[in-house]
Amino acid sequence: MPKESDRSDCLDATSWAVTAFADADLGDLRRTQRLVQLAHALAQRPGAALPEACGSGAMRKAASRFFTNDDMAPEDIVQRPIEATSRRLNAVPLVLAVQDTPEANWTN
Repeated sequence: MPKESDRSDCLDATSWAVTAFADADLGDLRRTQRLVQLAHALAQRPGAALPEACGSGAMRKAASRFFTNDDMAPEDIVQRPIEATSRRLNAVPLVLAVQDTPEANWTN
């Protein structure tokens, strides 16, 4: 993959993370900044598990602390992106919500 594409993907991940989460009200600006960092890491590697997407041990530890923080609820994290998605959906005449739900039966 060319370097320009890698750079573009990185900028897209950064732009998305900032747009989706920069105005989240988590009670402390540092929490919001950490959320943007985590969203950016996950956007760069959408198929990766959180520990793999975080990369470094320090980032994994920070993610663990972030998600186990009792001073915020999951709703606090997802509220702003849900509102932003709703606004984008209301701006277009037709939205296709395509879903693929594969199933595996491990009992046989």
